Amino acid sequence: MTDPLHISEVDAATARQNGFVQWVYALRRTLITTPVGWLLVAWFGSKAVPHDLIFMWLGVFAAVWAGGLWVLWGVIRQGPSLVRHRTRTFWVAGSDGMAWGLMAWFLMGHDPIHDATLTAMLCGVIAINAQVYVTFIRAYYVMVGVLWLVFITGMLRIADHPHTIDYAAGLSVFVGLTLYYMRNIAKRVAQGIALQLANVSLTEQLRVALQMVRLDAATDALTGQGNRRALDELLKQQMEFAAQTGRLDFVSALLASLAILLALLAFPVFSYVQRRAEKAARAEAKETLAELTKRIEYDMISKFDAMLPRAC
Repeated sequence: MTDPLHISEVDAATARQNGFVQWVYALRRTLITTPVGWLLVAWFGSKAVPHDLIFMWLGVFAAVWAGGLWVLWGVIRQGPSLVRHRTRTFWVAGSDGMAWGLMAWFLMGHDPIHDATLTAMLCGVIAINAQVYVTFIRAYYVMVGVLWLVFITGMLRIADHPHTIDYAAGLSVFVGLTLYYMRNIAKRVAQGIALQLANVSLTEQLRVALQMVRLDAATDALTGQGNRRALDELLKQQMEFAAQTGRLDFVSALLASLAILLALLAFPVFSYVQRRAEKAARAEAKETLAELTKRIEYDMISKFDAMLPRAC
C-alpha cells in the first residue's frame, strides 16, 4: 500500500534536519530540569537505600548530566546539524539512559516495594522523554535501549530477590510497546514537518505569482506605466487611510487631487498612444501583406513558367 502523502526527498531531508534542531533544544530544556527527578528518587530511597549508594548514584548522574549539557551547548553554539552532530548527540542520549538505568545497580535490591516504585519511575522517565525525542526517534531508540540494557543487567545482579524478574519483565513490556507506538507517531510527525515546509514554499510561490498578476493587471502592456486599475487601487488606499484616521489630512488630500488630475490627463494620453500604436501596426501589417502578395505572385508565375513546354 502506497503512502497517500507524497513528499519529495528534499522536503524529507529538510524535515529531518528541522526535527533534529527541535530535538536538540528540547533535550537541553529537559536536561536542565532533570535534577528535579534526582531529588524525587533520592527522597523515595532515603529510608530504604543506604545513603552512600544514593550519593554515588547522584555523583555519577551529575557527571553524565554535566557532560551532556556541555556537549549540547557546543552543538547549539555551532548550529545543530544532523550530519555533523549525530554521533555526539547519540552519546548524550545514550549516557542519559545509562544514568537512569544505573538505578538498578545502586538503588534497587533493598526493598521490594521500593524496587517497584523505582521501576514505575523509570517507566515515567521513558514516557516523559517520548515527547522530547519524537522529532528525532533514532536518539530515543538509543536512550531507551541503553536504559533497558543497564537496568536488565542490574536486575540480573539481584535476581534472587523477590519479584525482581517481574519488575524486569514489566519494564521490558513497557519499553517494547512504547517503542512500537512511538515509531508510527514519529513518522507522522516527520511527515507533518515536511508538509509544513512544502506548504511554506508553496505559499511563497503563490505570493510571488499573485504579486506578478497584480503588477501585470495594474500596468499598461504597451507603455509599462500604471493603468486605470492602478489608479483605482491608489484611490482605494487613500480612502481607507482617511477612513482609519477619521480625517483627510493634507497629504491624503494632495494625493487624492493628484490621482484625480492623473485620471483626467491619462485618458487623452492613452487615446493618443493607442491611435499611434494602431496606425503603426496597421502600416506594418499592410507592408507585410504586400510583401507576402508579391512573393506569392512571383512563386506562382515561376511555377506556371516551369510547366509551359519549351521550344526546341
